Amino acid sequence: MLFFLDELDAIGSARQQGGFGSGKEYNSIINTLLITLDRFPDTSIVIGATNMPEMLDLALERRFNLKLWLGLPF
Repeated sequence: MLFFLDELDAIGSARQQGGFGSGKEYNSIINTLLITLDRFPDTSIVIGATNMPEMLDLALERRFNLKLWLGLPF
């Protein structure tokens, strides 16, 4: 199976500290995404795309074996 996650930074940005408000729910969503990625079969290919890699959660980044940077076309 091939999974393509476009605009990964929209859901996978760094988790927030604190326990109140939307931050707690957002952290729960990221944790669920991490668990889901861990449960994909080894034969699966997961591709994530973002134009803001510095915003990604470090635990999410570690789920990807290869990182490619594609610059702007000429």
